[in-house]
Amino acid sequence: MTLESPAVGEDRQTVKFPRSMQRGTKIPLRLKIGEEQCWEGVGWVVSAEITKSDDYPLATRVVRDDTGEFTEVIGGFRFLHAIHPSTVITDTDRPSLHGSNTKSPPTVPSGEVGVLAPGFLRLGARLKWDASRQIRQRIVNPDGIDFAPAHGPGEYIDYPNYPSGDVVGNDDESTRDEDNDPYTEPDIGKLRDDDTPNGIGYSTEGVVGNSFELRLHFREFSRLELDGNWYRISAYFPWRAHFRLRKLLEADPDGDGNPSDSTDINADNDTEDEVWVDNGSELALDNEDF
Repeated sequence: MTLESPAVGEDRQTVKFPRSMQRGTKIPLRLKIGEEQCWEGVGWVVSAEITKSDDYPLATRVVRDDTGEFTEVIGGFRFLHAIHPSTVITDTDRPSLHGSNTKSPPTVPSGEVGVLAPGFLRLGARLKWDASRQIRQRIVNPDGIDFAPAHGPGEYIDYPNYPSGDVVGNDDESTRDEDNDPYTEPDIGKLRDDDTPNGIGYSTEGVVGNSFELRLHFREFSRLELDGNWYRISAYFPWRAHFRLRKLLEADPDGDGNPSDSTDINADNDTEDEVWVDNGSELALDNEDF
C-alpha cells in the first residue's frame, strides 16, 4: 500500500490513503528510516452505512389552530447510521472525535438556483458526528390553486435541485430528531435520525374537485467534522414522500349526488364543509417519479 504525503496543503505530517482502500478499516502503521523503526501508529478509514430501521405509517387528521383549519397527511421513517469500523468508537486507544463540533456545518451558497435554502442550517449539528439530510420538492398543481395566502410565499413552490455541496444538509435546521452521540447507549457505534414530513391542505384553499400533490425527495447522509472541516462519510440514502390531497364536500364525498354517504370528516357536528382528504399518498425508499 502506498501513502501520499502531504495530504493537507504542504503539511508533510499528513498522509492520504488511496481511494481503493476498503472503508471502515483500522490500519496499523509503522515508519522506518532504513531498517530502524522510528514511529508506530494507527490510521482509520471511517465510513457510515445507513439503513431504514422503523416506519412511521401515513396518517391523516384535521387540525384547527391559530392559522386556521387544515388537513394534514404525515408519515416517514427512522434511520440508523452504523459507523465503521466500530472500533473507532469503542477502542480504548481511539481518535478524539467525541464532543461538540468546532465549526458550524455549511449552508447553501448564495446564488444556488432551485434549491431550498432555510436560514438556520448552522444549528443542524452540535457534535462532530452528525446525521443530516438534503431535500428537493415539486408541486403538481393541475387546478392552479393559490397556496401563498395560507401557506406563505415560497412554501408550496418548486425547489427541483439538491444542494451542490455534498455535505450541505438543507433539511437539517435542528438536532431535535437526531441522536448524534455514538459513544453512549442506546446507539453505541451508530447515529440515529427520524423524519416525518407532511402535506397540508387548508380549508380556505381550492374548491371541491381540486387536487394537488407535494413531492418531497430526500437524501440522508452522515457527516463528520475533522479539524474544522466537514466530510461526508456515507453514501446518500434516498427516500421520498408524495402527499396527494383532493377536496370534497362532506355532504357528498363520492360526488355521486347521493347524500346518504355524507360524513363529518372534520368532526364539527355537521356535514356541510368542504374538506381536503388523502388521495393516495405514499412513502418509498427511492427518488423515483419526481
